[in-house]
Amino acid sequence: MWLNYTPSDRTGWLVNKNSIAELLTPVILRKEHLKYQGSAQAIKTSTNAICRTDDYIVKIFAPEICGYAPIHDFRREVYALELIETTKKIIVPRLIKHGLLEHYNYHFYYCIIERIHIPPVSQFLLSSSRNDIIKLGTKLKKTLEIFQSLNIDKPELSKTTKVCNESVFVHSDLTGDNVLYDGKNLAVIDFEDWQFAPAYTELPAIIFEMIHEHIDIASLFLDIPYTELKDKLFAGINTHRTPNMFIKKYTDLFS
Repeated sequence: MWLNYTPSDRTGWLVNKNSIAELLTPVILRKEHLKYQGSAQAIKTSTNAICRTDDYIVKIFAPEICGYAPIHDFRREVYALELIETTKKIIVPRLIKHGLLEHYNYHFYYCIIERIHIPPVSQFLLSSSRNDIIKLGTKLKKTLEIFQSLNIDKPELSKTTKVCNESVFVHSDLTGDNVLYDGKNLAVIDFEDWQFAPAYTELPAIIFEMIHEHIDIASLFLDIPYTELKDKLFAGINTHRTPNMFIKKYTDLFS
């Protein structure tokens, strides 16, 4: 088992994180005196180890020994969930417990959050009509306006430090998996990468990672005139934490 060894690189973590999630989730839930229904099932993600039960999502941050900075991601996620939950205006998972687990000489920061039983918007988009997508865009726009109105008293927790006078709370990873939608209710999850940045920083992920199959109606979806959208999207790429992943997509879209 991975925890019986001492890997110190990202490959060891990334190859084994799903089995680690299923191993450590019961340990963490017992530590926090939380009973759960159903088995602990790993969810495939890019970096962290995430497991779900019927009621909970347990997010285990990649350990520092493997080349990550888990304490920063952990603090960022906790701060965002606690801040947004106070608004009562957006559906986000309730933060139930969070802490540090020492196991096999490793240090794992973790969050236990409420499991929201709403499917990812990527599933909704597979069979949605043009009007359905525009309705989704209206709901998402209202959510973004609430994000942007949040009082950020700890901007130093931002994933990046490209702060300017027009900086607001930006999720920065609104993909088809991090937005949940069932045609009526919209929820947002996974806040570890939020930025204190201009509002247009949100656009690249929405357009290229959420509605990429419906790029022809992006202007209607976001209620932004096409020419204005082009300029804001370009500005958003330049302020996003991972601009390189969007440059070719932008060029292909507007060439």
